[in-house]
Amino acid sequence: MNKPVSIILRWSLALGVTALFCYAGRKYLTGLGRLKDVPPLWVLANAAVYLLTRYCNGEVLRLALNRLGCAIRGYEAFMLNMVMSYTNLLVPHAGMGPPAMYLKRKHGVAYTDYVALVMPTFTLQLICAGACGLGAMTWLVTVGHGYSLTGAIPLFLLFAAVLVGSLVLCLCPLPIPATWNNRVANVLRRFSQTWSFFRTDPRLTGRLLAIQLAVVLLRALRLQLAFCAVGVGWNFPILLVASICSQFMLFISITPGALGFREAAIGYVLYNFCDPSLSVAASLLDRLVMTTLIVGVAQIGLFQFIRPVLRRLA
Repeated sequence: MNKPVSIILRWSLALGVTALFCYAGRKYLTGLGRLKDVPPLWVLANAAVYLLTRYCNGEVLRLALNRLGCAIRGYEAFMLNMVMSYTNLLVPHAGMGPPAMYLKRKHGVAYTDYVALVMPTFTLQLICAGACGLGAMTWLVTVGHGYSLTGAIPLFLLFAAVLVGSLVLCLCPLPIPATWNNRVANVLRRFSQTWSFFRTDPRLTGRLLAIQLAVVLLRALRLQLAFCAVGVGWNFPILLVASICSQFMLFISITPGALGFREAAIGYVLYNFCDPSLSVAASLLDRLVMTTLIVGVAQIGLFQFIRPVLRRLA
């Protein structure tokens, strides 16, 4: 199947799934009227936290590339992250393409090296997400009285599986048979080699882990600000759980930016905590701020970094 046909099919499927989400959640759209009364300061705070989160993502990329001998500036790494998000909005799961092409042409970083580099850093984020999710759920069950133990079991199992699976991936070497020579096997081999660099540099690993923890908490703070903007009170632990679950939706989403899947995860976690219509309104507000920033800022990154490389290839 050629690329244009594949993109058309992806978009057709994505639009169909999005339409189904809209139809299924039509009775919860009554809270959207609150968006016109949202105080601008809440929106600005949400935008500032989003940009700070993306800066942290860029720092992770910059530090990891530096460990492999590729020195890039913080601003450059930040823009590459924004371009990645922009590409994911256009074509689901295609965000790594433009940054990988740029790094290969500009800095000589092979595609397999780039993918193998992203995997360990993302695995560190999963460790933080699993640990934070377990901590928040424990607080909600014991102190916050937000969940019964029985009702919390599915989320406990989810976060425990993510945490344990990520730790196993980091601590146990991956046995890749020598007879496997496809792209997946090559990426997994490079993952093991790249992780060995991090394992022998505990200071770097600690810095990356701290930044990824900040990313997890900042995403939850951004969601909390969106809910405060539509009149829902402060409840950070449950919104931390909702934020983490919404990020997990990126794994299974077939829509641009996990559209619909992310909002469904937030609504599921918060169903017993607030009016579902307010959950939809807050999720949409957060989505609008995020999308506006991605589209706007990514144009600068495309023009400043990606466009010159494409012109040299032409």
